[in-house]
Amino acid sequence: MERDELERLPEWEEVASLAMASQNIYLGMNALGVAGYWSTGNGTKKAEMEEYLGLSAQQSLMGWFYLGVRDASLPKGRRLRKPLSEVANFANE
Repeated sequence: MERDELERLPEWEEVASLAMASQNIYLGMNALGVAGYWSTGNGTKKAEMEEYLGLSAQQSLMGWFYLGVRDASLPKGRRLRKPLSEVANFANE
């Protein structure tokens, strides 16, 4: 993650943006049949890795995204939620 040098946004918004971008990666991977996993690696060597990667003071290592190819199809999921039309009422309908 790279913080805005002028800190126009709170840090939590930048972290949330990173998480949303990771979610988009997950969605794209699923569409392409690619497997992946985002992990923070529990932060045990965070400072050492930031130094190794040459990150500036405005940059922070937020984890690793592992990618791979599945060797089998995913099992069909169960539908756990009701359709939106059954649980929401929109005023302009």
